[in-house]
Amino acid sequence: MEYSIGKINRAVLIKFTQDDDIINNIQGMCAKEGICSAIFYVIGGINNADIVSGPAKERFPLEPIFSTIDKKSEILGIGTVFMADGAPMVHLHAAVAKGDKIKVGCLRGMTKSFLITEIVLLELTGIDAKRVLDDQSGFKLLNIFGGESPP
Repeated sequence: MEYSIGKINRAVLIKFTQDDDIINNIQGMCAKEGICSAIFYVIGGINNADIVSGPAKERFPLEPIFSTIDKKSEILGIGTVFMADGAPMVHLHAAVAKGDKIKVGCLRGMTKSFLITEIVLLELTGIDAKRVLDDQSGFKLLNIFGGESPP
């Protein structure tokens, strides 16, 4: 385990309307505002997204199980923003539901809003962390620099 202690700085309220690209717009807003580290909460509607729910097999290389959200649905999620390759990168996990059909996982790529999607983003400061490509998994994983290790 590693950890880093920082502080909450700015709070940003984001309102997406019909067919806005949620992930790319969060990344773009963070780049514009100079936000390098953040946590955010998502609530509202979603229209289209790819979602990963676990690896197909529990061995390397990991093969993601992809499915598509292609119907207007409800979303409740939590995500982080950390720098990767010099740009803000979103990592968003969410529960997406339509009626009694529920999918939970990591949203990827184009993620479009439906009607209204609300984001509350809290900028984190004093944390030296970024996403770095992990050769074994093939994913850009969180790395903490200058953090602490428990005794």
